[in-house]
Amino acid sequence: MKQLTLKIKGMTCASCVRRVETGLEIIKGVREANVNLSTEKATINYDESTIKAEQIIASIEKWVIRLTHHKLRKRHYPLAV
Repeated sequence: MKQLTLKIKGMTCASCVRRVETGLEIIKGVREANVNLSTEKATINYDESTIKAEQIIASIEKWVIRLTHHKLRKRHYPLAV
């Protein structure tokens, strides 16, 4: 078991923290993810025989890009009521 600590910016609430933790924990090989809102850090425990740190980071980067694009679409194209 190895541990990886990453800086995660842009979280504003406990719901954000839970979403990030859930997103990390569904990555194959990730055993546990703990995200701290105040320090903006994620601590990830993973099985290095299943996944490498670089693969975890690449997965997060893809996920963040999708979320960013989703936020931009919502901001530029709000739903009409």
